[in-house]
Amino acid sequence: RRLLGCATSPWHRVLESEHAGDYRAALVEYGLLLHKKRGSHAHAHLLPSSATGGLATSLPAQAKPIDDAGASASGDAEVFAEICALESRRMRCMLELGELDSVIDHVSTLQQHKQQQHQQLESALLPFALEAAWRLQQWNSLDTFLKCLDGDLDSSGGRSSVSSSDHSAAFQVSLSRLFLSLQRGDQSDFAQQLQMARLRSMSLLSAATLESY
Repeated sequence: RRLLGCATSPWHRVLESEHAGDYRAALVEYGLLLHKKRGSHAHAHLLPSSATGGLATSLPAQAKPIDDAGASASGDAEVFAEICALESRRMRCMLELGELDSVIDHVSTLQQHKQQQHQQLESALLPFALEAAWRLQQWNSLDTFLKCLDGDLDSSGGRSSVSSSDHSAAFQVSLSRLFLSLQRGDQSDFAQQLQMARLRSMSLLSAATLESY
């Protein structure tokens, strides 16, 4: 498309950048996409400003008026799901760039808010914060993030906030628990967490096998 002189879409540019390993350019594109999505959300003022990729101060978003409550709620849910997905991909770029402190700061900021959508976004980004924490050997932060997951597990009646279909996130949670047990020198807990990680992996592989048929 570029050879023909055609304009490329933001999604095309961001995928090209990721494929080429240019995560800095991809990070900028995700920021622009997030700003656009945030601006189309009826309750944009309730979303964290960091969801714009650092563009909130220069590109203020306006909340849309709500004409039909039902349609607005349904549309907002779809937009918010897209925002969570974009934020997740943005966090992956930050990890690839080694901006580990920024990942931790972003998720920690979300934890200070009580709105439901902040908490939903936090749950979606927690696996990235876990990876950043153990890579920086910030064991206190790692412990705090894992306790947040455990708290979500208790409040949801035993259902983890990390989707069982998200293999990467589930693996990151298991790996983080193993690293924390190692750091504490708790051999018993390490053995238990290792067994649980194996069972989880077997469950995910079985589910993937069934889906392939």
